[in-house]
Amino acid sequence: MLQEEKGNKMSDELQTTSKQQLQQTLSHPVPTEFNQYGDNSTQVGNVEHYHDTKAMIVMPGGSQRYGADAIDTAIQFDYSCYNLFVSDSGCYNGASFIVQKNKAMTETTPIDLRQKCAGLLPDGVATIKKFPAIFTEKNHHQKYTDTDHKAYFGYVLDAIVIECGIMVSFVSLSPVPQQLLNDNLSAFRLESAWAVNELDHIHWDIKRINLVEALNKVECRVLSF
Repeated sequence: MLQEEKGNKMSDELQTTSKQQLQQTLSHPVPTEFNQYGDNSTQVGNVEHYHDTKAMIVMPGGSQRYGADAIDTAIQFDYSCYNLFVSDSGCYNGASFIVQKNKAMTETTPIDLRQKCAGLLPDGVATIKKFPAIFTEKNHHQKYTDTDHKAYFGYVLDAIVIECGIMVSFVSLSPVPQQLLNDNLSAFRLESAWAVNELDHIHWDIKRINLVEALNKVECRVLSF
């Protein structure tokens, strides 16, 4: 059942990053396993065995919709889970956005992942960054949305606790029709109640399912391989 979260263990355990630490992080971002191949800055996109738990993918430069300053990376995705971010309109217009602490890792996140990622300590953040992600805004209507409403497939660059919440920096790679998610809730482990579904309210959760495989099954390809 979907309901407003009352208390959140993760929000109680989060430690705020100091302004000095935040400035250092923003000034010196740490890329994820950077690799570049070929002459003239040519990069090769490749995925091997996406159906396995882990696979290496080298993304072509200039493919990002957001986070334009992010370094092109060779990402070792862990496909066993994915991050789901549902936010207000306009939140993804920059290279980062804010998640309220009490909206992160709510009760629909498996308890072992909540425990592992609670507090957003380095090990937890490293785990989060290996999962692919869906970034989307709330449905425009209850349980459904407009045909031009796009979610985006991508990944998390970092998650930092600040005073007003959790600052998530990210890269968004490929559009996904949001109504496709609404039409296939169980395929993406999205919860639904009589009047609402999980895409109707703001939150950040982790889903234990292979996102790329689920998208392929509904004929939505987000990676070229």
